[in-house]
Amino acid sequence: MKMIRRPLPNMKPPEPFNVIYQTAEDGLDDTVKPRLLETGADLDMVMVIDDGDKLVSERSGTQWLLSLKTE
Repeated sequence: MKMIRRPLPNMKPPEPFNVIYQTAEDGLDDTVKPRLLETGADLDMVMVIDDGDKLVSERSGTQWLLSLKTE
């Protein structure tokens, strides 16, 4: 799907700015980066937080860790 870039109504396009992209499910190389490149993003202005390993539950002192990178 090709992106169509248009300014929002009654708004001039903003100057480029730094962004923080947080993900827990999408792969960086096969999903996030290609999507950013498709939109014309300047990757030098993108900081990624990958929460692929996240504590999802704690029960009776036992931590259950869900690793989205391997499951």
